[in-house]
Amino acid sequence: MPQNFDLIIRDGTVYDGTGSGGERADIGVNSDRIVLVGDASSAEAAITIDARDHAAAPGFIDVHAHDDALIFEEPDMIGKSMQGVTTVINGNCGAGVVPMSVSRRTAEAGALPQWDSYSGYFAAIEQQPPSINAASLVGYGTLRAGALGSPAESRAPDEGERAQMRAWLRDGLEAGAVGMSTGLIYEPGRYSTTDQIVELARECADFGAL
Repeated sequence: MPQNFDLIIRDGTVYDGTGSGGERADIGVNSDRIVLVGDASSAEAAITIDARDHAAAPGFIDVHAHDDALIFEEPDMIGKSMQGVTTVINGNCGAGVVPMSVSRRTAEAGALPQWDSYSGYFAAIEQQPPSINAASLVGYGTLRAGALGSPAESRAPDEGERAQMRAWLRDGLEAGAVGMSTGLIYEPGRYSTTDQIVELARECADFGAL
């Protein structure tokens, strides 16, 4: 065990995220890695936090976030990080970021990096990383609005429009998106049929995506 750490969180009740009960322990951190959960009573650290009577736990995951643009506007993400959230899943309710021209979340935002694909969106995050982790779902509603036109149209997409939606979705999944969200009570997703959703969901199956 290292005898010196950058940070020690001492004597907290540690909940490891497995569902087991909490146990009193120290946490030793070097650089950006937890390297010890156990007894660090004989170790020293540049920074020590007294966690007695407090809980220590892995960062929380906000699985229903709409921070697609906020991670650029407020990269400190204080509203999430101060609650213990260390990962957000964006792109919910069918509201994705591609095509950017019809994305509700980016259209409402201020000056942002520009992208025309999910690979471009993720590259922008890499260039301007927020203080927390961010994963994205591909928004079905935004794909449909981009292919059929916005404001929303209630008609069924034709073959070319369906191909465009599949291409955008596949690009997102290949770039690292974790799945697709639908939002079938919202415009324009509410005009969709089961068959139209299934056609795109098949693309997710190839990647083991949600």
